[in-house]
Amino acid sequence: MTLPEATVVITSRQRKTDMRRALESCLLQDLNIEVLVFDDASEDGTADMVAQEFPSVRLFRMQDRKGYIDLRKLGFAEARSTNVYSIAAAAHISHPSTVRI
Repeated sequence: MTLPEATVVITSRQRKTDMRRALESCLLQDLNIEVLVFDDASEDGTADMVAQEFPSVRLFRMQDRKGYIDLRKLGFAEARSTNVYSIAAAAHISHPSTVRI
């Protein structure tokens, strides 16, 4: 398995629509990246949407709320790349070369 050139960590709670847009922008990057989503016990179907629509994304579902800071720490620990970027679910990456090293 080839290691990713970059990792994008996204933390979220109750941001299903925003998450879809963020993930679409991540997957348009023009290099080999991994995307990690940490869902902070959402009840709006965010995690289910990620699992169904974005199977290449590594999804971590929290049963109890942890807070975005703790989830970002987990994301950096889980990353398989040394180049890690963290974005909010409400953000999107505006250009396909944004995370290029």
